[in-house]
Order: sequence, then structure tokens, then C-alpha cells
Amino acid sequence: PGAQMNLNIRGISTLGNNSPLIVIDGIVGGDLNLINPSDIESISVLKDAGSAAIYGSRANNGVILVTTKKGKKGEAMKLTYNGLAGVNTPHFFMKPVSGYQNAILRNESAYNAGKSSVVYTPEQIAEFEANGDEEWFSEEIVQPAWQQNHNLSLTGGNDQSTYFLSFGYMDQRSNFVGPDKGQKRYNYRLNMTNEFGKLKLTSMLNYVRRETTDHSSSTGTLMVDANRVPLIYKQKDSLGRYLTNDVLQQFNSLGILEEGGFRKYDDDNVFGNLQAEFSITDDFKIRGVFGGALYSNHVYGRTMQVNFLPKGVYGANRNTYDESRKSIDLNTQFIAEYNKTIAERHSINVLI
Repeated sequence: PGAQMNLNIRGISTLGNNSPLIVIDGIVGGDLNLINPSDIESISVLKDAGSAAIYGSRANNGVILVTTKKGKKGEAMKLTYNGLAGVNTPHFFMKPVSGYQNAILRNESAYNAGKSSVVYTPEQIAEFEANGDEEWFSEEIVQPAWQQNHNLSLTGGNDQSTYFLSFGYMDQRSNFVGPDKGQKRYNYRLNMTNEFGKLKLTSMLNYVRRETTDHSSSTGTLMVDANRVPLIYKQKDSLGRYLTNDVLQQFNSLGILEEGGFRKYDDDNVFGNLQAEFSITDDFKIRGVFGGALYSNHVYGRTMQVNFLPKGVYGANRNTYDESRKSIDLNTQFIAEYNKTIAERHSINVLI
């Protein structure tokens, strides 16, 4: 929970950033992870160079346009609730061979590599088969996790103005075992429009708070390590000691998840957007946009020392990470647009 999503529109073209440009309500550089899905009215994808040209070189990887909901003219006040609750259950699309089969294959590998001695004797292989398999490390470090999402919105409007007010709450627990991990997100949004003759004003305010707790290591490393260990080994003995073996010689994933420390993220983000549109004629209008984002992000992490048997150490109790970041992004645009339809057969559209 809380991991960034990966989006590709026009393929992979560089070893660097291949992500598309995100534009939310006309403001360039948004973050889809911070938006409440229930607040989204529509999403458009610009993948060809012509339609994305207005955004310049930033649109090399395509553009995703997100428009959030607004109230409708003449709509009576309406209160809406929607929510979901469920369990995320991990599923593996592969399974390891039995422990004794793995031993046979490792002997074959050693023979094919020209080694004179085997890794396991026939007696050891027979013992592995008789004793049965241990629990697969990958399945031992994950568990079903609870998720819930609740959203409440208030909409309405009259002949001159509309409003959309929403509150959202999301709680997604992590599928990893150990101390409680996961993410909670709180969303608040107010979208308003007001018309004064030929002038239309649109104002938007959005506040997002995220609270995320994660383990202290790399998820990819934990999964790879747990995935490749044969079923002849345990991660933990009857005395609660974490074990290493000839495949994982430094540490195992269970020890890191249960006692290896944590990272806690507390993020507060405020987004504002004010748009003024003036219709000079029925065909020609100008629009000014001013938007800004205030980010206040904090992460505090501890990497705790875990000792493994017969050898191996993870982390150190002195390792502490504490960082705060604050930043402001401002975005100003001025757009002139001319639309003309001639004899219902020809159309002219000019955007500057």
C-alpha cells in the first residue's frame, strides 16, 4: 500500500522516466496516487504528438487528463455515499518443486557443471522425501489483508452556480506479516463554479493526508529471497530464532518483517485551482488558470538489528532516518480559443 503506480502509454523509449504527464483539472504535474477515485468525472489519454503538443516536451511519453466532478445547474442538493470493504488475498502464479525434487535437480546441475561431487547424497534425498516439505518462505511471509473505502459527497446547483463537496477515507492493510503495516488516506475536495454574464469562475480546493507504515527493507528483495529457497529449510526454529541456510546466508525475509524495523510516512498535501473564462463572442473565448500545490511530507524510519543463525546480521539499532520536505508548485496559464463551424460541414479550431 502506498507504492507508486507504473503507467506507460507510448512504450518504453528511454532508460529514464517513461511516465506520461499527468494533468488534473488543467494543472500540470499532478499525482494520481493523491486523488480520490470517487472524485473523478472522466479520464482522457493523449498519445499522439499532435494532441499533446500544447504541453511541449513534457508530453513525450503521452498525457493523462483527469477531470474531477462538479455540480450541475438546476440540480437539487444530493447527498451520496458509497463504500467498499473486503480482503486482499495474495496469490502466487507459480509453485516450487518439493524439497527432495529440488535436491535431485541441484545434483543434476552440479553434474552438468562438471563438478565431481554431488550436493546431496541419496540418503539425504530420501530423508527429505520422508520428512515432507516445510512451508514455502513466500507463503509464510504474507497473509490476507483488510481493505475499506468510504466516500461521502454533496452536490447541487442553481442557474448561476454549482458545487461539489466530498470526503473520502481509505484504509488498506499490508499483506506482509509482522507489526501492522499499510496506508490510511483522507481526502477532502470542494469544487465550485459561478457565472456572471459572460464570465465564468471555477474554484477548486483539495486536501489529502496519507499515513503509511512500511517495513525497513526492499519489498522486491524480500520477495525474491523468499521465493527462491527450497522447501527443505525453515525460516524460524522452535525457540523463535531466525535461520539462514546455504541459499540465504545473510538474513531471511521473515526476520526482517517481524523485527527489522519500519518506515512511517506522514504526508499533507493541499491543491488549489482558480480558473476564469470570458466569452468575448460565441466563437472566441479567453481563459486564465492559476493553480498551486503545497506539499509537506515527513518520513521517520528505524532499521533494527536482527541476528540470524548460524550466521548473518541485518541492520543496526543505531540506524535512524528522519526527513521532512516542504515544497510549493505554482502553475499559471493563459489560453485563447477560437471555434467556428461553417455550414455544418467545416470547423475551425485555434488554440493559443
